Order: sequence, then C-alpha cells, then structure tokens
Amino acid sequence: MRLLATITVVLVTVSGCGLFKSEPGAPEITNDFLAKLASGDVQGAAGLTDNPNEAKDTLEKFRGALKPEGLTSKVDQIRKNGETASEASVSLDWDLGKNRHWTYSTKFDVRQEGDTWKVHWASSVAHPKLAAQQSIRLTELKPDPAPVLDRDGTPLLAPERVVSVLLVAKEAGDVAAVSKASRTR
Repeated sequence: MRLLATITVVLVTVSGCGLFKSEPGAPEITNDFLAKLASGDVQGAAGLTDNPNEAKDTLEKFRGALKPEGLTSKVDQIRKNGETASEASVSLDWDLGKNRHWTYSTKFDVRQEGDTWKVHWASSVAHPKLAAQQSIRLTELKPDPAPVLDRDGTPLLAPERVVSVLLVAKEAGDVAAVSKASRTR
C-alpha cells in the first residue's frame, strides 16, 4: 500500500512538471490555422506559419480581394512525411455573398521547428495556383439580358441601346439648330 502511495505521489509530481505535456502537432496546427483563417484572424493564421510577414501580407490581399462573407474549411487528410513533416490536404469554400461560393482544394506542408509545428508558408497555401508575387482579383461579370422569343424563335423583345436627351430650351439657344444637329449624329 505504501509503495502504491509513493508511486502515485511521484506520478502526480512528475506530471505537474510537464513531463507528460505535449505540444500541438501537425493536425492541431492545421486545424488552428484554418479556424483562424475562417474567422478572419489573418494575423493569428499568419503567426502559425514559418513566414508570418509574407503570410499576413498575402492573406490580407487575398481576403481583401474576395471580401468574403464567410469561409468554411475542412481537413481532408494529413499525411506524415517522416518525423518532422506532414502534408495537409484541405478543402476551402469561400462564401462570396449573393449565393456565390468558390470551392477548391489545396495542399500545404506542416513542419516541426524545434518543439513547435508551423505551416510552411507558400502562396499556394491560399490557392494551389497562386505563385509568389501573384495576386487574386474577383470580377463580377454581368451577362447581357436574354432575348424574349416566340415559339418560332422570332425575337419579341431584345436588348437595345437607349439614349435619353434632356433639352433645356432656355439654355440651348437655337432649339431648331440643336435638334437638327442631334439627329445627324
């Protein structure tokens, strides 16, 4: 009984000293990075990388261009590459508002530096086709209105250019000359 009590006291004492404490590994860092990115905490996400200044700059520009209403992320797989490196495969779904979503998958390395794990920063962490010194831009393209056709395909309504002109007679001077000049153009 005395031996059991001694072992318990030693274990409690040793565990309090940090012997059993473990630092976050690749899965935890990957999840933390994605959670901070999704919440808009660019500074926090960048701080989990091995190049926080470049990561912060790229992620700020990326989020600034997209102006997302939200981001959903999912870790698809984390594959170990030896004892001090892993590759994370993740899916990102950016909510761009107006019922628009941009979804893609990307991969990045998570590496151990001493006792801590860090996301190895490259622009491709943000998007797989984004290279160093490149940026992203969101452009909204509005299509021309579709024509309204009858059952035989004959246009009933079609887009056309309309020009409105406001003529203030008092300021125009010779109204007849202005009217004639506007018809000849």
